[in-house]
Amino acid sequence: METTKLQPKQAPIASWHGELAAHQAIFAELLNEPATTQKERGYFYTLREICQQPDTWEQTALQVSGRVSDLRRSLSGCASIVLNGSGSSEYAAACVHPLLQEVLHLPAGTVGSGSILLHERASLPPGPLCLVSLARSGNSP
Repeated sequence: METTKLQPKQAPIASWHGELAAHQAIFAELLNEPATTQKERGYFYTLREICQQPDTWEQTALQVSGRVSDLRRSLSGCASIVLNGSGSSEYAAACVHPLLQEVLHLPAGTVGSGSILLHERASLPPGPLCLVSLARSGNSP
């Protein structure tokens, strides 16, 4: 298995809930409400989704870094990689594509879902490409 530059910079934080509650008054207020109150107010699941993301990003990056050789083989014949999404998914794609480009030695970029919808092929690079659609939730792609 190929080794890459991706290494954790620090140990994953075990609980972002505790970290946020300890350092941010607004999060402390929200997190210290009983779960039933959080559900009634409609933020129980969203808050947990947001708080778990940093750990998830690091875990995903480490998993992908361990599969670089497999990814290169899968992308054989592709001229480029395009990551696609809307909103926070497009933002995540924009954060990731420079690293993919560096590690996989293939041109990579991010194109928003709206651009593909409105401009079809004009928004995509020429040649065979790998299009990866990201969606945080729902049926966006």
